[in-house]
Amino acid sequence: MFTETSQSLLDRLQSNSSTHDWEVFYSIYHPFIRRHLLRGSVPESDVDDLSQDILARVFVALSSFQHNGRCGAFRCWLGKIVAQQRWQYLQHQKRHPFSIAPDATCRLKVISCDELQAIWEAEHDSHVLAKLMEVVEPEFTRSTWLAFVGVTLRGGTSAEVAQQLGLTPNAVMVAKSRVLSRLRALGRELLDVI
Repeated sequence: MFTETSQSLLDRLQSNSSTHDWEVFYSIYHPFIRRHLLRGSVPESDVDDLSQDILARVFVALSSFQHNGRCGAFRCWLGKIVAQQRWQYLQHQKRHPFSIAPDATCRLKVISCDELQAIWEAEHDSHVLAKLMEVVEPEFTRSTWLAFVGVTLRGGTSAEVAQQLGLTPNAVMVAKSRVLSRLRALGRELLDVI
């Protein structure tokens, strides 16, 4: 699904906007935006429409996005678009109170914009990493992937994981290195600029 290139996904989206690059962006960010909107008191019945509106706004606004070189600049920019669209949605619901679900009205008072911003910041990188891992996993054999997971995510030693998988400790470390290298390559396309 991803191709290795020295140019970042964000740069490609700004310059030539291929359908494939937008599909990659959508597959990563749509579920994250959806979850964030649900947490932010948007009723399930409106989440898909609002997330589509947000992604359409990103599509239009991305050509004018100027990265300031600071880590998290894109994440912050995207978070502001999500927050602004959510706010506009909620303002519309206040003017038309019968169009919002009663249980959502109660939740509006519980979750503040500051709390949602903190949640956005905390969950962004872990969400993107989880999506990258989902994409990368099929590129490796089952034993390579399990060696990576055993050492990197579960904290096992190379000797412990090797014994469990019937590999040598060196093979476990090579597997870990290969998967991490691939994740870093894909991550550079997303997380370095994001």
